Amino acid sequence: MLFVKISVITIWLLRKSQAFQLQGTLKYYDSAEKFRLNYNGNAKEEYDGVDVNTETDHGNYLDNNSGYDDDGETGLENVYDGLEESLSEQKEVYNENFETSTSRNEDYKNVKISQDFYDRLVYFSKVCAMTSCISDNLIKENKTFAEGGCPGHLKFCKDPIDNPTYTRTRIEMVLSADKGELGTGYVIVDHKRKVVIIAFRGSSTRQDWFSDFQIYPVDYEPASLVAYNKLVNKRIIPECHNCKIHRGFYRFKETLGPLFLDKIEAIFNKYPDYRAVVSGHSLGAAMASITGIELKLRGYNPIVLTYATPRMFNTEMREWIDTIFSTDQIHYTSVSKGVVDYNHCDKGGYFRVVHNQDYIPMVPPFYEAAGLELFINKIELPHTIDDVEYRGHKKTYFEDITKLNTVNHVEDWLHTYEHRAYFILIEGCHNI
Repeated sequence: MLFVKISVITIWLLRKSQAFQLQGTLKYYDSAEKFRLNYNGNAKEEYDGVDVNTETDHGNYLDNNSGYDDDGETGLENVYDGLEESLSEQKEVYNENFETSTSRNEDYKNVKISQDFYDRLVYFSKVCAMTSCISDNLIKENKTFAEGGCPGHLKFCKDPIDNPTYTRTRIEMVLSADKGELGTGYVIVDHKRKVVIIAFRGSSTRQDWFSDFQIYPVDYEPASLVAYNKLVNKRIIPECHNCKIHRGFYRFKETLGPLFLDKIEAIFNKYPDYRAVVSGHSLGAAMASITGIELKLRGYNPIVLTYATPRMFNTEMREWIDTIFSTDQIHYTSVSKGVVDYNHCDKGGYFRVVHNQDYIPMVPPFYEAAGLELFINKIELPHTIDDVEYRGHKKTYFEDITKLNTVNHVEDWLHTYEHRAYFILIEGCHNI
């Protein structure tokens, strides 16, 4: 029952986000207006008598909300009926005002993806997929792939054609989140490519799912606060003023403490000439984004490369992230040279890959995505270099997003083929 309630609330807010973009207001729903006001910085906005800024269990928050009781009179049925009625009225206007994904790409249709960058997109997708093997204790620290560091049944761990560097890639650290925490992943070092890679797993446990839908925003404070203050005081980076972040994803900060970061930093210090890449798929992409920011504040220049990244920042924080990762400079270089290339990221970078008809990067509502977008325009695998489009700072919207008007769609999105197909099919510890 809790998940159904959360699903309805998420879909409801998505629809109201669309209305806000089209009408400039959320006057149709008073409770959605309260959520927006809280999102924009009001300190103690009350949502039907429940303080959404507290650390109250989100499930209890929903259960105690009198607007969502089970008597059928003022409960979920009425909310959903109102949503359907409003949606039908707005649908024609919505389709007229929102551009399709194809038309939004006209400015950069001549900007190509370099072969080297495409190869890395495929490679890091496989690295992300292999995080699923952690649950079965199949990733072993202090071993190369060839020595049994990863499962022998995977081509990626043993096939020189599929992965030419498997004999020189070593598992340095496995990150297994404790119960109630987020952040399962690993750190590997590819000595042939001279890159240190941190990869995080997508949603798999009940706790992961719970955090995915804790959608209300909280103030952002870096885990590396001392480093952040030094950079701001020296005017190396701007202050992140009024920055807010999705609460569910930000719970990762409980895992991303100084000890965790110090261990990663020790690995980087062993290989000072290596590049740093932080990656992940779905929920793992959100974890990668947060980790990449922390490493940037600590003086490293990571490339954040994510797949199916959900939205998680308010406008101020999105702009701040794009500033510290120099995405404008990377964009202008790519457009002027007519090619997106790994070598354009000497000072780090932030890229997110979106697959055609994957709706997870469209949600949650009221949030924004940072970084430069790479769009896979072909639904079916395989995805070749010609299937990848550069879209820069533009945000993809799908023309048929309004068809998703049933309670179960939020859960369905996480299991769709389009959400799992990113150069390979990312599902479990197989087919990698």
